Amino acid sequence: MKEEIYRTVCPGCGIGCGLYIREDEQGKVSVDFLKSSPVNLGKLCRFGMKLPNYYSGSTSSMLDGQECDTEDSVKAAASRLKGADKVAMLSVGNTTCEEQMAFAKLAETLGTLVHTGIDTYNEIPPEYYSYLDGESLENLEEASKIVLFVDPYVQYPLLVRKLLAAKQKGAHITAVGTAELHLANETKNLSPEHYEELGLDNDSVIITDVHLHTNKDHVRQLLNLSLDTGAKIHFIKPFVNSEGANRLVEDKAKVCSIPQILDEIEEGNIKTLFLL
Repeated sequence: MKEEIYRTVCPGCGIGCGLYIREDEQGKVSVDFLKSSPVNLGKLCRFGMKLPNYYSGSTSSMLDGQECDTEDSVKAAASRLKGADKVAMLSVGNTTCEEQMAFAKLAETLGTLVHTGIDTYNEIPPEYYSYLDGESLENLEEASKIVLFVDPYVQYPLLVRKLLAAKQKGAHITAVGTAELHLANETKNLSPEHYEELGLDNDSVIITDVHLHTNKDHVRQLLNLSLDTGAKIHFIKPFVNSEGANRLVEDKAKVCSIPQILDEIEEGNIKTLFLL
């Protein structure tokens, strides 16, 4: 049986787990393990294993009940929305990459942008945007000190593997907060003015996340900590494919939070809200 095999990266939380996507002659999609991937060594979480469920039936676009090219469906959607007054578009990324790209093309056609709800970017200078996009986790195992502002057991199970491997190589892991983590060497409940007690340097890594409900002051504090100490910082985006949605937004400084969008609706500045 002839099949197509694609080497790719999971469009999930943003850790960047490698995998193979297989497609047979009938278009059925399955997942295979990419053991050479330095991030996950072939392991996948439950979302990664269920990727075929997200891609089933989403390989083509529909227009009036008929299959068509994505470009045609985007043009048709744009034509029907052109009469809508004061359009806003919102996607937090819970879609396939293909659907998100079509949504972004539609926004471009309408002369607007896709709001992701992650408005943290409009609080920091553009030269720091790359920090929020995250450092690679490929070299995490070589860090001498790792500071966690997240609980990896809750939402990032494959991150635990990397942390345990780093610990076996001598990394000292500190969890910041009140919850004690089994894999951490210590837990410290610190306020920002006492972050210097962490003793970070160029061989250190800070791991945190950024999402719809992130405290923007907290993000600024951690960015400053990274810049002051030379420690690398990695921001993970926890919602499915929110990393992909975020990277398709060209002007991140104009992205509104969910409360801001609701305020704009109340004030009449948004008359049509298009959700993906």
